[in-house]
Amino acid sequence: TLNEPNRWTADPDSFPASCADARDGTIILNPDVCCPAYQVMWTGPNGFSSTDENIDSLAPGRYGYTITDRNGCSYTNAIDVFFLNNIEASLGCCQDTFVCRGDSAFLSLDLSGPGVLEVTYLQNGDTVQYLGAAGTHDLGFLVNEVTQIELISVVSFSTGCSGPVCGTATIGVNDCGESCEDLSVNHPD
Repeated sequence: TLNEPNRWTADPDSFPASCADARDGTIILNPDVCCPAYQVMWTGPNGFSSTDENIDSLAPGRYGYTITDRNGCSYTNAIDVFFLNNIEASLGCCQDTFVCRGDSAFLSLDLSGPGVLEVTYLQNGDTVQYLGAAGTHDLGFLVNEVTQIELISVVSFSTGCSGPVCGTATIGVNDCGESCEDLSVNHPD
């Protein structure tokens, strides 16, 4: 008499990557198989493949696995590796403005992410760094000429992870002797 083996599965544990561009996630497979002799095949993002039972140094994404026992029976499923830190820097929209020559102008910089964040931006072509924590910050400028700001990068000091940046702004100068009131203009991105 032949008996069909008990059905089996896996109950994997996924440990997240520290950020979107990190490769430090881990998956522990935890197979529940009837026979000790089995093979595992993993596939994942960017052509990832492995035959190890537990996998590490993983980028965020979906990882598929197939477990095949010595009888040729297989179990297939998938699990996701997420990431912890959402790091971003944004000037938002509608911040182009005009001010009188010699006046101050302020742009809102929104930051998200863990710890101290270093934002790099160009100010009229010169590279400038700004350090700040998550939240909204006012970047102040003494304006004597047209000033163009472009965000370049954001990096978390605590994790070393980077994130996307979004935003440019132009601060124009009014030196025609006109009233400086109501000179603000908004341009949606």
